[in-house]
Amino acid sequence: RVAIQHHHAHAVSCAVDAGLPLPVVAIVCDGSGFGTDGRSWGGEVLICDATTFRRVAHLEYFALPGGDVAARSTWRPGIALLREALQSTWRDCGLPALQNVNSTELSIASRQIDTALNAPQSSSLGRLFDAVAFLTGLCSTNEHEGQAASLLQAAATRDHGENTAAEPYDFEFSLHDRSPTRIDWRPMIRQIVRDATSGHEASTISERFHATVVAMFATAAMQAVVASDIDRVVLSGGCFYNDLVRTGLQAAMEAEGVRVGVHHQLSCGDAGLSLGQAVIASATARNKGSSTSRG
Repeated sequence: RVAIQHHHAHAVSCAVDAGLPLPVVAIVCDGSGFGTDGRSWGGEVLICDATTFRRVAHLEYFALPGGDVAARSTWRPGIALLREALQSTWRDCGLPALQNVNSTELSIASRQIDTALNAPQSSSLGRLFDAVAFLTGLCSTNEHEGQAASLLQAAATRDHGENTAAEPYDFEFSLHDRSPTRIDWRPMIRQIVRDATSGHEASTISERFHATVVAMFATAAMQAVVASDIDRVVLSGGCFYNDLVRTGLQAAMEAEGVRVGVHHQLSCGDAGLSLGQAVIASATARNKGSSTSRG
């Protein structure tokens, strides 16, 4: 039995599918995958080879009050972002979407975050998409997987198609010695709230949100490319069903002279995961066999 981390498998699967040699820098973004620190990952920049990986950057963590139910009720990650970005003023921010959530449920979820009771920490880009869909009033409940993200993408392309050149919102990088870089989304959330409460269209906010996601991960990945001297980047995970994010990141990386691998024959979602698992398990077994022979 070989234990394989979820996002490592995504990365290797994409590298093989795209025909890129390992090691690679990997941008892996999805709804959830168990991380080595016991938290839920999903907005990751990794450096991977066939047997090991190193996490070099990730989205700043936020709480998911209610646990798995937060993947359905988009207001749950939404209020977690509001609390982090606005602190004590979050309930009085004037956001229209908040008025549609039961006040008792809001209080219970807020208490869960305060006490860390059934409110696991997540770095998931998928849940960030859900939260922003709630903040913009586009989606309060995921009736099916990926609904909120699909509505955000549709809103972003409503007026200008896929050739948008929206200005990204602000974001920051939090650097910790010997720890992965944390991509801080709080400045972006504050600006989204400002726009949503001052009458900006959801389509405009969504365009800028997509541009921000591309800018955040392109910047983090380029830092990893320069630091590791690896000029190959792969894009995997269910968030790359989103055409704006996938093509935006691909264009940004290629403009810097980086080779970019995307899925061709396999799904970028979990349906394509087993190839990466098989490659990692095989390489791990070979390494163990070689070590035994040398011993």
